[in-house]
Amino acid sequence: MDLAEALGIKEELVDLAVLDNSPPELVLEALNGIPILVEDPVLIFELRLRALMEYLDLREDLRVLGLGP
Repeated sequence: MDLAEALGIKEELVDLAVLDNSPPELVLEALNGIPILVEDPVLIFELRLRALMEYLDLREDLRVLGLGP
């Protein structure tokens, strides 16, 4: 509620997720948006890098199992 109010938007338009524990696809999607506040750009880079590496590992695992492209 506080975030929506601070941004001057409806509460329904705010979607929060803890990126540390989210699937890599969600992390990459979230970090592809427009940042509201970035206190540490290195942290954003590290989150994006970790998510991309996890995504690529998962994709390779699916390929090896014959379940992916």
